[in-house]
Amino acid sequence: ALFKGVDMNLQATKLWNMLNMAVRGLTNLGSVVPMLQESGARHVGYGCYPEHYEVVGASLLHTLGVGLGSEFTPELKAAWTKVYGVVAKTMCDAQEKARLEQPLTAKEVKMVQESWSKVRAIGGESGHAVTKDIFYKHMHQNEEVAALFKGVDM
Repeated sequence: ALFKGVDMNLQATKLWNMLNMAVRGLTNLGSVVPMLQESGARHVGYGCYPEHYEVVGASLLHTLGVGLGSEFTPELKAAWTKVYGVVAKTMCDAQEKARLEQPLTAKEVKMVQESWSKVRAIGGESGHAVTKDIFYKHMHQNEEVAALFKGVDM
């Protein structure tokens, strides 16, 4: 579950503070970006993924719409959508970077090594039959991949 074992009152306060910081920093985004990146990196530990930011963004727009009523014009909604888009993208990019930098667990290492042993047993020392089969099948199923190998003798 998302934010399992996390004090949600504290999370609500952190969200409020982050939005407050983002709004105050609109005229100097360079001052806000490092804080958003740090927050995004921390969200890896909460189990967040990019699709979660979409839900939060939709909730934010809804809350603003309810709170501001008729003052929440389409123009204001578009502006808030841009602001949250910058916040979410900055955090998601940092989160993805942090996720990629996490070391593999012992279990993951073992799974990868065991699965590779099975693939090597099929492909032999050179692995040519397996890799050629993978490339050819994938190329015929995916035009983007086929374009990468256009004119290449495999």
